[in-house]
Amino acid sequence: MTDKTVANTTPLVPVPCPCCGSTEGEVIYKTTQFAGKVLGRFETALVLCDTCTLLRQSPRPARDAIESYYAEDTNASGRVFSLKDQGTFDGDMNSHRTDFILSLPIPKTARLLDVGCGSGWFLNMMKKNGMTNIAGLEPIPAACEITRSFGIPVINARMDEVIDKHEIGLFDVVTTFTVLEHVYDPSEFLTQAIALVREGGYLILDVPDSNQPFVTLAEYYAFEHLTHFTYATLENLLSRLGMEIVTRSEQAFENGELLIMAVKKANSKNTIDLMGAKEQLLTTIARYSKEKRILEQQVIDTLGNSGLYWRSHQSRVAIYGAGVHTLFLLGLCDISSAVTCILDSDPSKWGMDYNGWTVYGPDDIERLNLDVIIISSKDYEWEIYNSIRNCEEKGVQIIRFYTNNAEKGKGLLK
Repeated sequence: MTDKTVANTTPLVPVPCPCCGSTEGEVIYKTTQFAGKVLGRFETALVLCDTCTLLRQSPRPARDAIESYYAEDTNASGRVFSLKDQGTFDGDMNSHRTDFILSLPIPKTARLLDVGCGSGWFLNMMKKNGMTNIAGLEPIPAACEITRSFGIPVINARMDEVIDKHEIGLFDVVTTFTVLEHVYDPSEFLTQAIALVREGGYLILDVPDSNQPFVTLAEYYAFEHLTHFTYATLENLLSRLGMEIVTRSEQAFENGELLIMAVKKANSKNTIDLMGAKEQLLTTIARYSKEKRILEQQVIDTLGNSGLYWRSHQSRVAIYGAGVHTLFLLGLCDISSAVTCILDSDPSKWGMDYNGWTVYGPDDIERLNLDVIIISSKDYEWEIYNSIRNCEEKGVQIIRFYTNNAEKGKGLLK
């Protein structure tokens, strides 16, 4: 029952390189993506800048259309429900960031501002580790309330509004995590973030490393990510804006992010091998494309045969995940007629409609009398499986696609 017919009604506009301003470049990757009902379905093209080798999405929806997407679409980044406790994907990622910062020569009394702090889980972890002078900046009011519940002050505003209020140069440390790749103009965003840092202060950020893509049914080079960074192109952009990279995390988190610290320094000097970075990225994209085609064909072969069996035996099949990954899954495999319902961990989605199916919570599984549960998530697959694995003892088949590591067991395709 999923709607595969939604056409793109959003005009796409070409954009110059956000680092050097060049309009020239080579398209090195294309794919068609369904971006929800706000933006529709459109082809994304990644352009490798001829001048500085930064990878950007061009053409793309206009800035106001992107802002409408984040405001209205419940599947947009920042609005997806996830557990934050220790041992969960997001909890461990915040621990990784916290450990990195605590390893640096930053005093516990330093003034720290987390830009795009969300619900404040990272800041709360820093507070528990003795940081006493911390605050958040977050434009979403509901997220601000959660941050305040931890006893952490938060500014409910956009960064440009904070700049207008003359908060310039007041912070020893500004952090921003998995934000830069989403913003329409990363140079503008970083210029504002750097303005908040005192001279000699630090900017700490992370972004996905485009040289370490993981293969997933939901596109790694997703339409939400408007700019794709490597260490070299991120360093080049920061250098142009008066920042010098001091250190980076040598141990990448499992989603392959770049976690770095840069110092605000007049006349910063960096020697960057952009041409070598270009060749590495071209090789990476070619390998990723090949591996993604293999994964998709495995899913088609496996679920295609299973779908015939489920329909002929009137099996009750649920997909766990009312999000973007499921849109990709259903667009790839015609199993819609075999699916009975959708499951999701997010209480705000329970009872709602997801492309024609009702969304239920995990506590409803037993009364739904299900035969098969397909887990439709990469980052949260193990968490979901661990929460429902007792269903296997009752005869429910649980299908997983990915393998996180040996002790977590093997997915269907690995």
